[in-house]
Amino acid sequence: MAATSIEIPLLRSGQTNEVLEVDLNDLRANHDHIIDILTSEDGSLSLFLEFACGLSVTVLFQYLKRDMVDEFEIFLQKGREIGQARNSRREENSLILILNTLASHYIEKAKSESDPSIHDQFIANATQILNDAERLDRMHLYTIVGKANVMLSRNQLDQALYTFRGALNQEPNFLPALIGSPDVRIPIGICFHRLGMEKKAHAAFLRAVSLNPDNLDALALLSILENNRAISTTATPEEKNTAMTAAGGYLARGYRQNNRHSIIFNLMSDRFFSKGDYGKARVFSESALRLPGSKMSCADSYALRGKIAQAEMNYDLAYTCFVKASELNPDSVLIQFGLGQLQIYKKQFDEAMVPLEKVLAKVPDNYEALAIATEIYAQLPDSAQKVSEKLDRLKKIFRSYFEEEHGFKAKTDDDEYINDPELLIVIGCYFSKQDLKQAEKAFDRAIRILETIPDMSVAPELFNNLGALYHLDAQQLIQHASDLGSSRPTSLGDPRSALQLLELAKSFYDRAFEASPTTVEPGDASDILQTTVRYNLARLNETLGDTEKAKAQYLAILNDHPAYVDCLLRLGYISQNSGDNATALDRYSDALAIDENNVKAWSLVANAHLESKALRPARKAFEKILQEIDKYDMFSLCSTGNMCLKFARTDSKQRDIHCKRAVEFFTKALRLDSRNMYAATGIAIAFAYFGDMDEAREILTQIQEAAGTNINVTLNLAHILVELGLPHSAIPLYESIKKRSTTADIDVIRSLARAHYIIAKTEKLPDAMATVAARLKEACDLKPNDLALQYNLALAKQQYAQILNEQPKEKRPLSLLRSAVIGLEASEKTFEELSKHKPNPQLGYDVERAKERAKYSKGVRRTTEKKIHETEVLDSQREERLAEIRAKREEAAEIKRSEEKQRALNEQLRLEELDRKRRELQAIVQEDNEKMRVELEMEKAKPIRRKAATNEDDEDDMNQHVDQSEADGFTPSKGKQKRKRKEKMREKQSSDEAQILNTNSTIASDDEDEMMMKRAKVLGVRSKLSTAVIGESDEEE
Repeated sequence: MAATSIEIPLLRSGQTNEVLEVDLNDLRANHDHIIDILTSEDGSLSLFLEFACGLSVTVLFQYLKRDMVDEFEIFLQKGREIGQARNSRREENSLILILNTLASHYIEKAKSESDPSIHDQFIANATQILNDAERLDRMHLYTIVGKANVMLSRNQLDQALYTFRGALNQEPNFLPALIGSPDVRIPIGICFHRLGMEKKAHAAFLRAVSLNPDNLDALALLSILENNRAISTTATPEEKNTAMTAAGGYLARGYRQNNRHSIIFNLMSDRFFSKGDYGKARVFSESALRLPGSKMSCADSYALRGKIAQAEMNYDLAYTCFVKASELNPDSVLIQFGLGQLQIYKKQFDEAMVPLEKVLAKVPDNYEALAIATEIYAQLPDSAQKVSEKLDRLKKIFRSYFEEEHGFKAKTDDDEYINDPELLIVIGCYFSKQDLKQAEKAFDRAIRILETIPDMSVAPELFNNLGALYHLDAQQLIQHASDLGSSRPTSLGDPRSALQLLELAKSFYDRAFEASPTTVEPGDASDILQTTVRYNLARLNETLGDTEKAKAQYLAILNDHPAYVDCLLRLGYISQNSGDNATALDRYSDALAIDENNVKAWSLVANAHLESKALRPARKAFEKILQEIDKYDMFSLCSTGNMCLKFARTDSKQRDIHCKRAVEFFTKALRLDSRNMYAATGIAIAFAYFGDMDEAREILTQIQEAAGTNINVTLNLAHILVELGLPHSAIPLYESIKKRSTTADIDVIRSLARAHYIIAKTEKLPDAMATVAARLKEACDLKPNDLALQYNLALAKQQYAQILNEQPKEKRPLSLLRSAVIGLEASEKTFEELSKHKPNPQLGYDVERAKERAKYSKGVRRTTEKKIHETEVLDSQREERLAEIRAKREEAAEIKRSEEKQRALNEQLRLEELDRKRRELQAIVQEDNEKMRVELEMEKAKPIRRKAATNEDDEDDMNQHVDQSEADGFTPSKGKQKRKRKEKMREKQSSDEAQILNTNSTIASDDEDEMMMKRAKVLGVRSKLSTAVIGESDEEE
């Protein structure tokens, strides 16, 4: 029977047999008193060692056994101090043993320390203590073994082995030195195990046990191998039972040999844990932590204690244990995996990915770690690439399983080979935030797989989630179509229309109802699920535009669950959309009475106040959210920034202060979400208010490129362009927004009118001002009770008349002036009506300015009437001048026509005269030709004589002719003169004939030209007076 007390001799009392009995159960409370007694009695140091049979050393180990490590160390330190202070040769051996025990204690503490600096400090303390012991006796075996253990701790293996052998040289059977000597079969077996050669590893460990039956490490490793074989998926039930029995046998054998071996204790704890006996498992794991061991062994002990605490749902203790285990053995895959799971439980998702990534770095294809990592990354921002990488790896694993099972390759673009519904649900949850189509596909695949598994029912939550995805998909299609304009197709390339998606959503909502229990208790999980489905159906009807049916469904839910805040908010939203802000605020107040910190309710309250232009209450609502509920609420940050911009627009004195506050709110929003385009847009507008239009334009341009068809970004960009003095560039943007909007937006129309107004004023264009009036008239028709719009319309008509009056005379036609007068009359009347209102900032205009404008309209109208009179006079004078000009032009044209007629007559007479002369000349020529023909014929009729006679006759004739000429009083000189006169006459006739031919050449026909050529030939023959060239052929012509 174990002793329950220890007796301490009281030597100084004078009674040699007087003792003090110390109860072992009171050691923790009495350790200071015991030390005082040991010190005051001034006993020898041998008493600390002789207490192995009932005194000091026994006390020490009793403290250590009871996990009183600090007290154990205090006793050793006190014995060291006493022994060194006495410096007695007689007690030298006892002091050496105390020093070695204290040094061994520090070495064991160093083994379980994860901090390198603390580890080194413990080793340094042990080294110093052993040096003190070595100075007392260099050849003491315990001191030599202690020095060897220090070398082992410093990983100086060769020196440690040499030192252990030195101790064995002195005492071959010295047990501490023998324990330090390694067995080479153990590392060989471990190498075989890591190479997957389990049988050879098993044989190596068995050989080590056969050579040394007390080899606890070999026994522990054999137990581990048998336990692994027992949990193998390929082992038969008989093999598993055999392996479990063998594993238990090795553990029992090791425990009987040494009940203070940490590895054996860890294996015992794990064995009881697998059997569900958490109490015994906890006892062994805690005992292993108190025993000396390596860092890895201590890490395993902490991991086991953490597993037990996790099974007992003590997650804080489990987390603490796994953190310590990870510090001691950061390379353990199981420890890192367990730590990651607990960090996930504590919502430390970023921290959880560190150990999980360590697991995947060592085991890249570990399915459990990949699935968990995928799910966690899906919840972290900016982790799309990580999710994609993990999903691709999981798909490769499933693809390899599929191909191995079916014997053919799977299609790379098809995920049908993924047959794990849990993974598909994880994929669906991830893609539900960014790709509804992928999410729908994953959930649908998961449902189909679950429906094929026998005795497996699909959770109604899954049906509800898939219905909600189809519902969201339809809403996005409707919203996208609304952004692009009502003329665009709503399907956007999707074969399913929004209506079809809503029908699918309703079908899955109905299936969720069918899958849920028929009888439910108020407040249980099934009741909550059914209420959620009912709410989703009401939202679906609201999406379809059936607000009355939706209201009835919301009210029915509230009848069963009066505290259902979302129903109250939806009812308020429906009332707000119908223009009943008072009822909406009542609904929101009811919701806040149930949940005063509901961010959504406060946001809706603020929006209702904004619609009523009650800026102060709206700002207070947003400040309530940011100051008391959620300082990181994105919507409240952006809305408060927008309100500051509105204050800056109306408060010119403190514009810079409001703008700076707006930038602060938008900057906070961007820090939370760098892609928040609303916050970026707000900063751009603030830049515009500061006067930095170029920077504002650059920001909005980048946002528009990223956001695409977002109307608000385009509208703000158009505003900035107007402020930059580029209204011509802004007008197309306003027009595009107007076309894309399914309903008329007063603000867009007003902004468009303002852009045209700036152009009309700067460029003095009446047509542009007429466009302004037309746009404002359109806005007034949409909102007839808006007095500010009426004021602007009257101003536009007034400015139109003024700009028209300033135009040059030729650019202000009478019709436009008269229409301007009509507009001025209407403008004057409008201003007079507007000036009758009492001054109020809510009116949107200045009443005094309206009075001034009314008077100014009269002056402009008088000016326009004068312009009309001037224009009428000018038009009359212009008509008279035009008539005179037309008369003068007609008279000049008549004179010109008479002159042309006379010239034509003269020309005709001239041509007739020339024709007459030509005919006369032709007659003379014909007469001459006739005479010549007769003469020629007479010449041919005379008889031919001899030449001589002819010559003589010619001479006689000549003489006779001469004589006759003389007789007639004709002299040669007179004959010459006569011939000259004849030649001149012929030349004159030739010139006249040539003139006649030239004149007739433009009017004669081809036949007449031929006749004239013939005549010219005859005249040519006639002019030469030679018969030699005239033949029969000529006569025939």
